Amino acid sequence: MPPAATPTPALRPDQVRRYARHILLPDVGGVGQARLLAATVAVVDGDAGAVAFDYLARAGVGALVLVGDGGAPLDAAACARRPYLLDPAGAAGQPRAALVAAWLAQLGPDVTVTWAPHPPAGVPVATPDADLSVDEATDPAEVLRAGARAAIAVLHRLVAAGAGPGAGPGVGP
Repeated sequence: MPPAATPTPALRPDQVRRYARHILLPDVGGVGQARLLAATVAVVDGDAGAVAFDYLARAGVGALVLVGDGGAPLDAAACARRPYLLDPAGAAGQPRAALVAAWLAQLGPDVTVTWAPHPPAGVPVATPDADLSVDEATDPAEVLRAGARAAIAVLHRLVAAGAGPGAGPGVGP
C-alpha cells in the first residue's frame, strides 16, 4: 500500500486493546494498524475468498468488498462447504452477502462489508475504490494476466490465491 496521503486517525481505546499484538510489531505499529482500518480490499467470492475474508477481518482491515453473486441465495449443498456460516442449517435460501457480513461482524467489529457484482466471464475484477484485490489463482493464466492489467489500470495491487489438486495458474479449470 502506498504511503498515506492524509494523516491517519487515532485509534480508539477498544481498538488499541483489540489490535495490541499488531501495534507491538515494529513493521505495523499504531500508524500501520490505523492504515489497515482505513483500507478497502475487494475479494472475489469463493473458497480462497472465504479464507481471505477471515484473515483480513481479524487483521483489522476496515472495508471488505465481496465480489460475486452476493445477492444469490445459498442452496443446502453450498451451505455445507462454507466456513463462514454461523448457522448452516438456517442459511439455505439466505443471500450470501448477508451471511458473510454477519460472520465478519463477529470476527472484526470494525469491518464494513459491501457487495459488488462479479463481472461477466472473461472480464477481470477491478474495483477502483479498493486498495487491493484478491482473486482465485486457479483461473487460467490469460484470466490472471487480464486481472493484473485491470488492477494496474486502477492503480492497486492484485493478489491471486487458491489451491487445489493439480490446480494453479494456467492449470486450473
